[in-house]
Amino acid sequence: MDYNKLVTIKRTDDMFQLDSKEKEVFKYLETAVLQHKLPTTLRIAGGWVRDKILYATNENSYLASHQSSFMDEVDIDVALDDMKGAEFCKKYLIPYLQSTTASDQMSTLGVIKENPAQSKHLETARLRISGVEIDFVNLRSETYDETAKHRIPIQKMGTPEEDTKRRDFTINALYYNIQNDTIEDFSGFGMEDLKSRLIRTPDPDSRRTMKEDPLRVLRGLRFLSRLGFELHTDLADAMADPNVKAALQHKVSKERIGVEIRKLFEYRNEFIYEA
Repeated sequence: MDYNKLVTIKRTDDMFQLDSKEKEVFKYLETAVLQHKLPTTLRIAGGWVRDKILYATNENSYLASHQSSFMDEVDIDVALDDMKGAEFCKKYLIPYLQSTTASDQMSTLGVIKENPAQSKHLETARLRISGVEIDFVNLRSETYDETAKHRIPIQKMGTPEEDTKRRDFTINALYYNIQNDTIEDFSGFGMEDLKSRLIRTPDPDSRRTMKEDPLRVLRGLRFLSRLGFELHTDLADAMADPNVKAALQHKVSKERIGVEIRKLFEYRNEFIYEA
């Protein structure tokens, strides 16, 4: 299997099921696009996709028994391919919802501006529909200044392939295409790595991925602890690289490191703790 070779899989109920609220909300989103005759593709990205697949197919008793609590903590992130989230909500989604029975089940739109100092690198539009909270963002590409003493990327609107490459791990770079009900794996490894219980980077150069944003080292350890996965050898070597360790020390604040360390210990995993 090759890096960055698109793999698409039609969703089935055996893979994972959508609950009634998810079906209702996704239908609203899809209809808003159709009503306004937009070319926009609606993709859910990241943790929601990973955990839906993982907990539907996982035989581990601890993960299965804690599925609801884990899924409650996972945001639904809708990634748009041709506009920012706030524009989509203000111009198209909200006017459509106001013409439906969902108008009284819709929250006020919240727009969270970029705030790199707080590790918020992208403007996000947040809307609650029928009790489901959704964050709307745009697909993006990122470039980093290797000489900078920070981990703040330069961003622009991107393609699904570019959005995939800038993500931390393949298991977090899966997309659910709402309109055609498919899983899209632009890295070519995400689905396979979920099955193999493996953590690796979408970029073949794991050292570059870790050096660009060294906080990913701690995120990798958190997924290792939470899910009982293994690190790909290239990723393990990158995490142990002295240059990556130095970047973690100089580019990430102690407060942000503390947040990740607390998250690291929030989840008990029977793979690690069983007697």
